[in-house]
Amino acid sequence: MAKLTEREKMVLYGLVRWPNLNDIELSKKIPVKRPTITAIRNKLKREDYFSDIIAPNFEMLGCEMLVFRYGSFNPIATYEVRKKYLAEILEKFPEVFFRQTSDSQRVSISAYANFTEAMRYVEHAYMTYCKHDLLSNDGIRHIFFPLKLSKLLRFFDYSQLLKRDFRINLKDDKSPLESVFRDVERREFTENEKLVLYALVKYPELNDREIAKKVSMTRQSINKMRKKFEVEGVIKRIRIPNIKKLDYEVLALVHFFNNPKYSMEDRREGLKHVLSYPAIVFLLVSNLESVVIGVEKTFTSLKKDYDKFLGWYKKADFIGKEPVMVVIPIEEIKEGTYGRYHQLVKKVLQIKHEV
Repeated sequence: MAKLTEREKMVLYGLVRWPNLNDIELSKKIPVKRPTITAIRNKLKREDYFSDIIAPNFEMLGCEMLVFRYGSFNPIATYEVRKKYLAEILEKFPEVFFRQTSDSQRVSISAYANFTEAMRYVEHAYMTYCKHDLLSNDGIRHIFFPLKLSKLLRFFDYSQLLKRDFRINLKDDKSPLESVFRDVERREFTENEKLVLYALVKYPELNDREIAKKVSMTRQSINKMRKKFEVEGVIKRIRIPNIKKLDYEVLALVHFFNNPKYSMEDRREGLKHVLSYPAIVFLLVSNLESVVIGVEKTFTSLKKDYDKFLGWYKKADFIGKEPVMVVIPIEEIKEGTYGRYHQLVKKVLQIKHEV
């Protein structure tokens, strides 16, 4: 564990758990005074202990599905060999917003307007990788999650992980099965709203005055639109801790094949059980498949939790066939991103201006 004081751990947990609160509001949630919170926040930010992200509501943008990819590469095609082709693919397809890549493995998540756009990426990437002999025999696997048929139950939320490992003793008021984003229809945006949304997502750390300068509007207009977006659920602020700096060693993705005899509603208690594991920072489920992303201190602790969890799920008869687990040592991650949303927003909303 990085050498943080008990107060610094408490503040970092609070910043991650309640990313929308200012320091005065946060001081009412955690037993630390406002001036101390401000000083610690500034120190933690300066020393790169966390980063701010503003994520859009995918359905409001007009995206119909999320697509997961995971797989392994040809051992001789290291990241240094692949990165030129990867950069070309990402420039052509900005829908990829999460990516963790090592020399041998890759995990990524994308959002698409429709199945055709998703397959356009799949075909282009697969053909590029095959042309240059970059894939292993196992190749890359794609999992399609139509948002209307899926539930996003945890979205890069590290608060429970920090709460456990920092030994924070505070009551948590989270609803265990509350969807991260509201179930909504596509929203129509004015041209000004599109531009402001794009700027907010691109520059999550800027205040309203700074955003106003970027888009040539008044601070009052930005403030009004930001609040409106937050109330309507158009945007969600997320705070990501620096897991490498905090001495976490492994990131794991688990692809579950659910027993088709049981719907998501039938598995309700099982989903609560999944979310009781603090190491799980991401959970997306559908009737037939589910994906979990977890972070742990060691492979041993990961395996212990995984075996315990899998045993419970098998006993409940919720497993259709053996899950697939991809483990990436955090130290070996060559390139990773948690928040490449602005290019997605720009493409989907067809924004012509740069900010």
